[in-house]
Amino acid sequence: MSSGGKYYITLWGGIGDFLKSYYSQNDWKKLENFKKQNPNTYIKAIVYSLNPTAKDVFTYHPAIDEMFIPQGKFMEIRKRGIVSGNRFSIKKLGQFYANDCVPLDSALKGNSKVKPSHPIIYLSEADKEQLKEIFTKITKKFVVIHPFSAMDIDYPGTRTIISSEKYIPIIQGLAKKGYQSIVLGATRANRDELFEYEDENTINLVSKINIRVALSILKQTDNFIGTNSCFMCYAFLEDKKCFVITNNSWKKKAFDNGFMKKYLAKPKNKIVFLPEKNNDTQCVKIQNEAIDWFN
Repeated sequence: MSSGGKYYITLWGGIGDFLKSYYSQNDWKKLENFKKQNPNTYIKAIVYSLNPTAKDVFTYHPAIDEMFIPQGKFMEIRKRGIVSGNRFSIKKLGQFYANDCVPLDSALKGNSKVKPSHPIIYLSEADKEQLKEIFTKITKKFVVIHPFSAMDIDYPGTRTIISSEKYIPIIQGLAKKGYQSIVLGATRANRDELFEYEDENTINLVSKINIRVALSILKQTDNFIGTNSCFMCYAFLEDKKCFVITNNSWKKKAFDNGFMKKYLAKPKNKIVFLPEKNNDTQCVKIQNEAIDWFN
């Protein structure tokens, strides 16, 4: 294998899609070790997302030399043949913006020397300092709670589940069992999310940290409660114990979706479904189930 050369690697979708690719795509799994073995290569990451903060997951990845973000909204890139109907072609995305780079997969094909590595969320020095400060406030076992879903922005009404304040009884119940709760919020700048509750057992980080720091906090716990979001994806990928709250429109999708089906088959993970228009009785039942799910 040549120690030089220019290669590209691609991602598209939301943060959850980015994370799933990071953990499963052959080129992403081997990216870091490839770069270590071939330090003179140039790696261009071509990423496209409707979420402007999705790229921030990889800002400090040491193997990436250039982060290229195609400009233009979904309808505009459709004109370039990258989107046909509602189907997005990751292959065409790479080909269109490759310039003088070739697919990283072409260098990995048939090469057994480059082994996959466990994905890492790389942090800036400022990220590390913020994370360190947060962990000085965590004094016991904790649960990460994420009561929001970005899908409500892109597809209004499809994932409206329960309002964020409905998570407060869950937090209070977990406190009685000896848990602290860390509440995470938005992963995109154009969201206006509110969660005002905080007490001695709750650290409210909504709109206070970036996606890298948020994922790093989740990585260091064993427990997650929240909606089907990028944090759910990361919790699954990092083998956390998960309690997922979603609505009835996802009852069939959750088990048809290969990714979710795989992780929901694990006994330690549970998903519960609520009607689009749910009442207090239904919410209380879900709240109690969430509390009881954690020992």
